[in-house]
Amino acid sequence: MWIRFRQPGRILVVWTLFFSMTSTVISAKDFQSIRGQYFEVIGLDMASVSAVYDICEQVSEVCGRYLSKLPENYPQLIFVALRPRESARKDIDYVVRMGTAGYIRVDFNWGPQLEMETVCHGLTEAFVKSYSYFNYGSENQKKMKYFPIPALASQVYLSLRPAQIVDYLNELRHTGIPDVDLLMNLTYNEGIQSGWSREGYWLLHCLRREGRRRNEIARVMETAIAGLNGIQSLKQLVNPRNQEVPSMTLSFWWKNSMEEYLSENPERYESMDESSVWIEQFIDFSDYRTAGYEFGDLRDLWKLRDLWKLRDERTLREILNARRELIGLRLVRVNPAYYNTAHSLGVLYDVVLESKRIHEFDRMHTRFLSDYESVKDLHRKTLEVLGQSRWRQRHNGPVPDFSTLHPKNNKR
Repeated sequence: MWIRFRQPGRILVVWTLFFSMTSTVISAKDFQSIRGQYFEVIGLDMASVSAVYDICEQVSEVCGRYLSKLPENYPQLIFVALRPRESARKDIDYVVRMGTAGYIRVDFNWGPQLEMETVCHGLTEAFVKSYSYFNYGSENQKKMKYFPIPALASQVYLSLRPAQIVDYLNELRHTGIPDVDLLMNLTYNEGIQSGWSREGYWLLHCLRREGRRRNEIARVMETAIAGLNGIQSLKQLVNPRNQEVPSMTLSFWWKNSMEEYLSENPERYESMDESSVWIEQFIDFSDYRTAGYEFGDLRDLWKLRDLWKLRDERTLREILNARRELIGLRLVRVNPAYYNTAHSLGVLYDVVLESKRIHEFDRMHTRFLSDYESVKDLHRKTLEVLGQSRWRQRHNGPVPDFSTLHPKNNKR
C-alpha cells in the first residue's frame, strides 16, 4: 500500500539517508514509499518506487519457492532506497548493508544508467542475506556459498524479461561452461571477487530442466546458504536411485547437461499460437472429469479454483505433477509473450501440490488468471494488427472467461 512518512523520527532517518551527501532541500512530503511483506521501498518518484516494489514482489515469490525455511515475515523489513545520483556513490550501482539485529538496507544509485538485471541482483542479494541471518545467524555471512544469489537473481530477471535468455546463451558460449565444483564451493566473498554473475543460474536451470522437484532443489540451495559443502548432496540428487544404473560423476552430469542444452538452439521460440494451444491443454481437465471414477472423483473439477478443495486426490496430484514438470521443460521455448502465463501456471500447480496455505493459492490463482487474460488480449490485438484472421477462425468470438475450464465440446 502507499504510505507517507509521518513520524518525526522516521522523517529524520530518511532525510539523513537520502541527503547526507547533498545540500538539496526536499520536504518529507516528497518521499514516496511502499511497504510489503519483506521489503519497504522509498524514493522521490512514485513510478520508480512502484516499479521497484513490483520487482521486490517477484524476488519474494521466486526465492520463496526455493528457500524452505522462509518465515511469514522477517523481524525487520529489507529497506530499499532509490538514491538520487547526487546523494549516491558514483562508483557502484548498489550496495547492500547489514546493521544490528539483521537490519538490511539496499542503496541503489538510481538513474537511467541502472539496468533491471542489476536491480534484480541487488534485491535478491539482500533477500538471501536476510534469510541467511534469520536462519543461521550473523556469522554465517562469512561461509555462505555464493551461487544461490546469482541463480535466484537471474531466475527473477528472466521471469520478467524471458527473451534475454538469448543474451545469457551468447555469453555462455563465449566464456565456456563454468567448473561445477568451483561454482558450488565459492563463498559469497570469493564469488564477488570472481566477477561471476550469471553462472549460478545454469545450475538452477539444469535442475529445473530435468524436472527436479522444488523441495529437491531447495535442499541444494539450503545447503549452500548454510555454508556447507553441497557437492555430495548434488551428486546424490542427479544420480538415479536405481542401484543397477552406474552413477555419474558430478562433472560428467554437468558437462553433458550443459552441452545437450547448448546443442538444442533454444533461441527458436514457439509461435504465440503454439504456446497458446499447449497452455489451454494444460488447464483442461474435462477428460478426467467426464471419465467419472476411473480417474478418481474429479467430477467437480470445473474451474481452476476447484483445484484447492480436490488437492488431496491422488489422481489429481499425479496429473499436476506431470503437468508441472512438462511446463518446466517448455519454459525454455515458450513464446516470450506467454512466458509469464506459463510460469504462473507452473507455480499455481506447485502451490496446490506443496502449500498448506490457501492465501498462497488465492494469490497465484489470481495472478495466473490476470496473466492469461492479458496475454490473450495481446495475442488477439497482435493478430489484428498483422491483418490476420486466425483468432476469429480459432475462437469464433471475443476473449473467453478464463476462470472457467470449458469442457472440450464447449470450447471455442
